[in-house]
Amino acid sequence: MSGSGQLSNVFTAAKIGGILLLILAGLFLASPNPGGTSAAVVPPQEVSLTSAFFGALLSVFWAYDGWVDLSFVTGEIKKPRRNVPRAIVGGVSVAVVLYVLVNYAYLRALPLAQLAAVGPNEIGAATAAEALLGRWGKTGVTVLILMSVFGTLNAVMLSHSRIHFRMAQERYFFQSAAAVHPRYRTPHRALLYTLAWSSLLIVSGSFERLTDLVIFATFLFYGLLAVAVIKMKRQGRIPGPVPGYPYVQIVLLLFALIFTGHTLITQPTQSLLGLGLILTGLPFYAYFRQKARMQPKSKPSQEI
Repeated sequence: MSGSGQLSNVFTAAKIGGILLLILAGLFLASPNPGGTSAAVVPPQEVSLTSAFFGALLSVFWAYDGWVDLSFVTGEIKKPRRNVPRAIVGGVSVAVVLYVLVNYAYLRALPLAQLAAVGPNEIGAATAAEALLGRWGKTGVTVLILMSVFGTLNAVMLSHSRIHFRMAQERYFFQSAAAVHPRYRTPHRALLYTLAWSSLLIVSGSFERLTDLVIFATFLFYGLLAVAVIKMKRQGRIPGPVPGYPYVQIVLLLFALIFTGHTLITQPTQSLLGLGLILTGLPFYAYFRQKARMQPKSKPSQEI
């Protein structure tokens, strides 16, 4: 894991450096557009403000969603009780600051109406960078995006393979996924399962559709996570203090219900597609559960 972590650090540092450069260019090189940040881009009359707001959140939450991946590798982190909360709070805080500042830089570089007119096959960041730094700015942002995608793929493959690994240990997935490489001490077969499933998703739809499906499905599970924390706390299975309990969990549950419900109403096709994708896992769950009941418990497999 250390090699993959170092690679992620390199790409994250490069990504943050590029974003900071873009922010500085927007703050000091751009001429503020008269009314640029205050001019309203009114949605069509048939689209309510609430629908526009929640629709925008589908994309906004994509920028912040990486925090949950850290929990998948908790067992491989030194002093997780201390370091995991610090990493999550610190990482989300940095993401919020960078996201707000870079969007402010975009608004200084281009009028809001021009940003809203960016086509589906164009990148708003690249358009803003071209306005600020010319052709080289657009090229630089494109390279930055490619680096960001590569770094994110590395982190996602690292963390999500641990889900398949742990499921296999609990006998809710193919047992081969619980194998640990004898030399590198990595869940190498779980990595292959993750690679295969990710590749299938990539060829199944556009990037925008996949991100919307991910955020919709994610908040379904965030709501279930809030219920699980409340239930486990009441059962005494979480002995330590839980910050904000139970109010934080209740707020998260309510927001998850409102967010997913609104998305289901306003975007029924994509929402039902996401639900259908999730429900395809039920037959596998039933199969592995029945198989686990019929087999005697075996010695726990190796840890990473």
